Amino acid sequence: MKKCPNCKRIKPLSSFSLDKKAKDGHTYCCKECRNKMIRDIQRRPETKEKRKAYEKANSKKIKKRNTDWYNKNIDKVRKTSKKYYLKNRDKYIKYHKKYYYDNIEELRKKGREFYYKNREKRALYSKAYNKKNRIKLNEYRKQWYHKKKLLKTKII
Repeated sequence: MKKCPNCKRIKPLSSFSLDKKAKDGHTYCCKECRNKMIRDIQRRPETKEKRKAYEKANSKKIKKRNTDWYNKNIDKVRKTSKKYYLKNRDKYIKYHKKYYYDNIEELRKKGREFYYKNREKRALYSKAYNKKNRIKLNEYRKQWYHKKKLLKTKII
C-alpha cells in the first residue's frame, strides 16, 4: 500500500507504475493521476504546436514506423477492426448510406471511369473465369432458359 501525493488516497502498489530509480520500485503518483497529468500536458497549446512541428518535419519517418508496425501486427489490427465493426455495425451502415447518397454522382462518375479504364483487364478476367467455370455457367444458363420459358407460358 502506498499514498499518492496528488489524490491523497492510499492505493495498492498495482495502482502505481514501475520505476527502477525509485526506492520502492514504483512511481511517486498513481497511474490515474499520472494519466491525468499527461493528458493535461498534451492538451496545452504549446505542446500541440511542438507535436505538429515534429510531425511535419518527420512525416516520412513517422509514416514508415507506422507502416512497419501495421505490417508486423496485421492480424491484431484485423481482429480489433472486426471486433469494433461488429460492435458498431449499425453506425457503419448508417454512415456509409449517408455518404453514398451525399456523393452519388461523384461515385457513379468514378465507377464509369474505372469501368472504361479497365476494359482489357475485365475482358481477360471474364475469359479466364468462363473457361474455368464452363460447367457451372452452362448449368446456370439452362436454369435461366427454363425459368424464362416457364414465365412465357404462364403469361401467354
